[in-house]
Amino acid sequence: MKTIRILNYAVNGLGLGHITRLIAINRWIRRISLALGIKPEIFFLTSSECDTIAYQNNFSAFKIPSKNSIRDSGINQIEYRKIAKQWVWNSINLINPHILIVDTFPYGSFNELFDIMDFGFKKIFIYRAIKPQIAENNNFQKALIGYDKIIIPIEFPLEDYKFPETISERVYKTKEIMIRDIGELYDRNESRNILGINENNLACYVSLGGGGDENAETFFENIISIIKNIPDVEFIIGAGPLYKGREFRANNVHWFYRYNALEYFSAFDFAISSGGYNNVHELLYTNIPSILYPLSRFYDDQERRINTLEKENLCIKLNSLERDEIINKINLIKDNEFRGKIKFNLLKRSMKNYAFDVAKIILSDFINTDDLDHIENQIPGSYFLSLKKENIPEIIGLNAINILDNNYTEYKKLRASLKSCSEYFGFDENVKNYFNELNKKIYYDFIEYPLHSLSLGFLKFVKNKGIELNLSLKYLKIFIQNNFNAQKNIQEVLLEATNYINLLSNKNQNINDSISEYIFENELKVNGANNEV
Repeated sequence: MKTIRILNYAVNGLGLGHITRLIAINRWIRRISLALGIKPEIFFLTSSECDTIAYQNNFSAFKIPSKNSIRDSGINQIEYRKIAKQWVWNSINLINPHILIVDTFPYGSFNELFDIMDFGFKKIFIYRAIKPQIAENNNFQKALIGYDKIIIPIEFPLEDYKFPETISERVYKTKEIMIRDIGELYDRNESRNILGINENNLACYVSLGGGGDENAETFFENIISIIKNIPDVEFIIGAGPLYKGREFRANNVHWFYRYNALEYFSAFDFAISSGGYNNVHELLYTNIPSILYPLSRFYDDQERRINTLEKENLCIKLNSLERDEIINKINLIKDNEFRGKIKFNLLKRSMKNYAFDVAKIILSDFINTDDLDHIENQIPGSYFLSLKKENIPEIIGLNAINILDNNYTEYKKLRASLKSCSEYFGFDENVKNYFNELNKKIYYDFIEYPLHSLSLGFLKFVKNKGIELNLSLKYLKIFIQNNFNAQKNIQEVLLEATNYINLLSNKNQNINDSISEYIFENELKVNGANNEV
């Protein structure tokens, strides 16, 4: 099996933005690769004190202390820089990736990435919006030259991303990146049931992002002292996994501890939030009218972001944490008519998650465009939510899609044969186009149902039968190899496979034992046929 090894650099940053954005992209890199039968080996280098977010999304992370933790623990800063640089260099050398993906800091947190620019792997830079004075810095611009691809997730409606004109052909512009697709979100009733929110109450999400801000405790104490006196709204405090302060409680105030908070955003009617990249775009993406408060950041211009959105009537700006202003802004957004106008403006924007598009750009040097375009329609976000609800691991669902994708395999074989014939016989363009279109028609005529529907149906079937999921995939692969041919469509063979399981379940023995016997007996046939070929 072909392998793609990817190393993600998420070092520096006060919150979770860098590692969250890279996780969002790599979730789709992994999905695309597995669905196409390619093994992805994905690693993260991070200084985030919440590296567990990688674990929560089934990724492995190598951790170095953050600059904040070094400061608080009293470790010498110069010694730390020496260790950190060597740690990054050694990690890159040992992992030896095919692709290095860096977010926000092109030269690295310690200027150490300048020294790896001439290594042989592909280097990708995720260039999200930062303050112009940082982007225009000479070191920043010089570092961009070392990257093979620079991907700019353009932030609405900003366009002023500086880069040297000489590398313009390496620049790819997309739009905002989120850690979940809309299809992966629980609906309103499910979200409210999970979070314990009364279905008849207004619900407000309160967040400062990852929770690493040194003033977070003061912010929450101040806000909660005010909102506890608004009994007709339930306030859910998304303090973030980096929050170390006290929890302030009230009858209408609940603390939210879950990772991947975006999955539950359908529960909320409005939000009070800081103006960080991830926070704001997740609220825009889910069409939640919001009161946004700008925090001061060295790289991220939250003030500009919020001012721009307020001019477009897409949010309300909170200028201070004064009691009267907070109460006035909450009363304003509680009004159904006013909130509805903001929601209407948000819906008009019809925002999309571009994490999949970025994953395609990164993989395009390793996987051909036809395969990338083909698999896009087979792995929608809703498929992964369905798998989650059925407690079926993503990797099982993706492997099932790959096994069932035989019609596409036959289509590619025939396309290659037609290409060889046209070159040998010298077909003119009209004849070549005719055969290509005929080949496409044959392929699409054979696909009555999308692969994700077939996969989910099969996996639910075998799970209800008590069959081990990995064993069921081995069985399915062998059965298809024995019974599929170019004159059949995959749904017919899948029906035969499930009917045969029903026959096996009538045997007077454990169904997993019966499946194992089938695999053992038929593997020999398949291997024998392959050896003859």
